[in-house]
Amino acid sequence: MYRLLGQFVSRWYWPVALAWFAFLALAIWIAPPFEAVTKTGEFAFLPPNEQSPRAERLFREAFPGGPEKAELSEEGVTVQQNPLGSSVVLVLRREQKEGLTEADREFIRKHLVPAMEDVKENTPAIIFRLSQPLPKLRPTPPEEQIVRSITTFDDPKIGLLLDSPDKKSTLVVIDLKTEFLDRTNILLIHRVREAIDKLYESKVVPLQLEIATSGSASVGRDMIMAEADSAKKTDFITKFLCIALLLVIYRAPILAFIPLLTVGITVPLAVHLLLIMAKYNLAGMFTGLETYIVVVVYGAGIDYCLFLIARYREELDNGHSFSEAISIAVEKVGAALATSAATSIFGIGMMMFAEFGKFREAGFAISFGLLIALCSCLTLSPAMLRIFGRWTFWPDVRKERITAEGSWVAESSVGRFVQEKQWLDRMWRRVSDSLDRHPGKIFLGSILVMLPFAIVGIAKQRHLSYGLLTDLPQTYASVEGARAIQLHFPAGMAGTTTVLIRDDNLGLKTKDSGLDAAGMRAGREISRYLEDYLISHKETLSIADVRSQFSPLGVENSKTLRAPGPAGRTAQLQSYRNYASLNGPEAGKVLRMDIVYEQDPFSRESFDLLTRTEDAIRTALRDYPKVETESEEEEGPTPRDLSKAEVYTLGATSSMRDVKIVTDRDQIRIYTLVTLVCYILIVILLRQPAICAFLIISVIFSYAVALGATYILFSVLHGEGFPGIDWKIPIFLFTLLLALGGDYNILLMARVVEEQQKHGPIQGVLIAMQKTGGIISSCGVIMAGTFVSLMTGSLEGMIQMGFALTVGVLLDTFMIRPVLVPSYLILLYKGFFGPLTNFLGGRPPKMLAGDRDADGGDPLSPSPA
Repeated sequence: MYRLLGQFVSRWYWPVALAWFAFLALAIWIAPPFEAVTKTGEFAFLPPNEQSPRAERLFREAFPGGPEKAELSEEGVTVQQNPLGSSVVLVLRREQKEGLTEADREFIRKHLVPAMEDVKENTPAIIFRLSQPLPKLRPTPPEEQIVRSITTFDDPKIGLLLDSPDKKSTLVVIDLKTEFLDRTNILLIHRVREAIDKLYESKVVPLQLEIATSGSASVGRDMIMAEADSAKKTDFITKFLCIALLLVIYRAPILAFIPLLTVGITVPLAVHLLLIMAKYNLAGMFTGLETYIVVVVYGAGIDYCLFLIARYREELDNGHSFSEAISIAVEKVGAALATSAATSIFGIGMMMFAEFGKFREAGFAISFGLLIALCSCLTLSPAMLRIFGRWTFWPDVRKERITAEGSWVAESSVGRFVQEKQWLDRMWRRVSDSLDRHPGKIFLGSILVMLPFAIVGIAKQRHLSYGLLTDLPQTYASVEGARAIQLHFPAGMAGTTTVLIRDDNLGLKTKDSGLDAAGMRAGREISRYLEDYLISHKETLSIADVRSQFSPLGVENSKTLRAPGPAGRTAQLQSYRNYASLNGPEAGKVLRMDIVYEQDPFSRESFDLLTRTEDAIRTALRDYPKVETESEEEEGPTPRDLSKAEVYTLGATSSMRDVKIVTDRDQIRIYTLVTLVCYILIVILLRQPAICAFLIISVIFSYAVALGATYILFSVLHGEGFPGIDWKIPIFLFTLLLALGGDYNILLMARVVEEQQKHGPIQGVLIAMQKTGGIISSCGVIMAGTFVSLMTGSLEGMIQMGFALTVGVLLDTFMIRPVLVPSYLILLYKGFFGPLTNFLGGRPPKMLAGDRDADGGDPLSPSPA
């Protein structure tokens, strides 16, 4: 098959090249816009049967109108935010001893709120990029506005919640109709920040009054912008590094240009084909995925081209014409490249079995990109080599055939090329001689050097960071605003947890109107009982406040709402509307509570606190019929059997905890599948199960070392408060290293098997190491160079990912593959492991069919790469 492919490309090289360009143009023309088919965030990728997605569905059914419905009622504005929506929070603070002054409050009433109202009334819900001209302000109908409400300390319902306990800060909450990672939030937040800047410019802001912006929508906007900025930088740096590295390796501009052109067409073609498939729900795409496609496909695609070009040069040196060399090169390397690429494609493809949607979509997209890269390497690259012909190697311009009388046209270049090959040859010969003399010392020494990092990596692989704010640069406005909030409010204020209690016996609705006294009393009884139970355990559960039907403004601020008379009756009626399900399919069956924690809602400790809180609520519900309240203000609760009540939680902490639970399961599943598929593929090719097992173990060892080095470096950079490495790194690092490391395993061991047939077991290993050392190192440098580009992004997680992958690839190409594996094989063939030698694969393998070169060239000749 590969012979026919080589002959076809060699003959029809112009149509082949033009077909690739036409295919790319067609894909770009048909593909939908990136924003139209991609998803953002993390929570949208959770399996639908996890706790937080089920809680979201229950909330929508229990409160079908949401807060908007209560907002339109005659009783006034809702006293709680929509947990499925988002908000922009303006933090106003004065650090002086007296705290906020009356002048500060007048500024908020007369200047800040009118400016925000103007933004509200003139900002539609449209997608906006900062690279575009800013749309002009225009009146927007209420149904098209993105802002739902603007709330300050003057609000009669929730104003008390917006002033800090120390009286030095207050919040202005801009409630939105959209979720926090919705792209339509970008224009609004831009205008909010622009309006604040204009207030400062007009000098109406009181002196020493600080204004910061935070809130979930602000964090989401900064996440989207940081991801876009990181993708742009990564794409540019990847291309720049690839150009620089190829020029250093080849010293021939056109020869360096051909691999770049190949992957330069492959990457956008793969991305646009994925967008087309996403349009028809045949694939999934998320923001940031294109970055991983770029770095992986660029690195692997250029590696494939290096293998092909190395064989092409070898065939030219053997005296073949350009057309013959192309045909033979494709025939000789086609099977090896396909097998090597299959290891990466199937290995990374195992991520498609993950539960977490982001891993699943990444597994398919990256594997698809590698498949396109393989096809372009076997067709487009040979076509371009054939098109440029003798000028491919300029300034070392070749003749049509290389004979004994004529070789290089540029004689000055011959000496340089030979010197470079001799230098590489001498370097790898010295490494080979050291391995031959001291295999045991080198084997143990290399392991001992890397072992401390591996121990740290294994010990800390669960010490992960799940925070959104820790991933953003600390100078971003939303991060500074969050810090300002935490200076004056409980840390959990940034992510309130909503608890839903569902049971048919709640008794919340006994009449068609849903507003009867019996239903209100039932909700108050249950809410008060649970509130008292949680407050009694507030120290162990780290609870700052509880809001419920009984205390809608919190435990302390709600006492005035329970006063007798019409005002108290109205307040109780409003809280009943907001905290009890009175409409829809779940009418009368769901009761709501909001909990504010002292802890950061994204910290690992908050996950444990949430689980303990859920257990505490279930315990309280099981004991409900048996416990009577000791308060004299109300009668004891009506006995009810709530032992089977269901407890659900909503909010950032709940969703992020589900992400941790799902990815922990995925980690075990993906690690197992990737290891098995890579092992099986290598065994099929090499037919040496025991040695293949060591090869897999060596890659896993390099993974642990890279993970440990990453943890140590970033813990030192961050200091005492280091939250851990990003939670996505272990799975991506393991999968990419194991799958891509299979390329180098195949390259080394296939040559070992071939040379052992000619020179014996030990010399075969040494000669194979000499011949593959240069090409493995070149490929490793290219791959590491593409991963380095990830470190130029803005997101902390992407920087950590780039460092970890770079370290892992360099370890694999300069330490594991050319040093650790050969030293192990030499020890094995020398019988160092005694009775276990045969069990570990110490008997040299038989010759693999088709591995011996047809020309039977000199085994000690330098690598053509």
